[in-house]
Amino acid sequence: MKIQASVDSFCEALSSRLIPREGSPWLEDWRRISGSVEESLSTFAAKTSTLSEPLVARLVSQEIGAERGLFLGSSMPVRDMNTFAAPGGPSTRVAANRGASGIDGTVASATGFAQGLNHRVTLLIGDLALLHDLNSLSLTRSLDAPMTIVVLNNNGGGIFSFLPIAQFEDIFERYFGTPHNLDFEGAGRMFGLEYVRPSSKSAFVEAYRAAAKKQQSTLIEVVTQRKENYDLHIALQREISAKLSSA
Repeated sequence: MKIQASVDSFCEALSSRLIPREGSPWLEDWRRISGSVEESLSTFAAKTSTLSEPLVARLVSQEIGAERGLFLGSSMPVRDMNTFAAPGGPSTRVAANRGASGIDGTVASATGFAQGLNHRVTLLIGDLALLHDLNSLSLTRSLDAPMTIVVLNNNGGGIFSFLPIAQFEDIFERYFGTPHNLDFEGAGRMFGLEYVRPSSKSAFVEAYRAAAKKQQSTLIEVVTQRKENYDLHIALQREISAKLSSA
C-alpha cells in the first residue's frame, strides 16, 4: 500500500480513525504522582522570594505569552525547564539546538528561530553558552520582533556540580567549574540591548513583563551561585521523593 499525502492531512485523517482508550490504573497512578510533584513545586515557587535557576525556569513558563517562542539553551536551562515548568501554560513553540559541544551557536540559533517564527522569542541560556556566542547578540538588532534573553549567570559550568567529578576539588574549579568572573551588562549595552539585573522574584517578573512590551530586545541577567543551585536541586528532589514514598 502506498500513501501519498501531506503530513497534515495524513495525521488528520489518521487521528479521526483512532479509537479512544479508557484510562488505566497505571495511567491514573502517574497522574496522581504528577499532581503530587506539581503541588510541591507550586508551594516552593509561592513561598520563595529568592531568585534561583529552578524558579526562573518556572516563572518563564508561567509568564511567557501565548503564541510566543521559547528557545532553551543546553545543559541546565533545558533540564530546569523540563523539571520545573508549570503545566498547563500557554501554547508556545519551543526549540533548542544541541550544537557541536552542547552550547555552540545558541544565540545565533535562537535569533534564526525568532526570525522564522516572526514572533517574540525568549531565550533561556547559561552564562558559558552566552559567552561562547556573544558576537551573535548583534543579530538581535535585525529581528522584526524583539527578543528577550534571560541569562542564568552562575559564574561557570553549573551542570558539572551534579557529576562525580565535583568531588575532586583540586581540579574541579579550574577545568570544569571554569569561573570567568564576568557579567553581561557591558555586552548588552555594546549590542544595543536593554539590560536589567533583577535580584528578587518580583523584580524578575516585573522586568520580564516590561521586556515583552518593548520595541527593543532585552537582556535580563540573573546572578546565581553554583553551590546554592546544587543544594536547592538536591533539597527539592529529596523533599519530593520523601513525599512520594509516604504517599
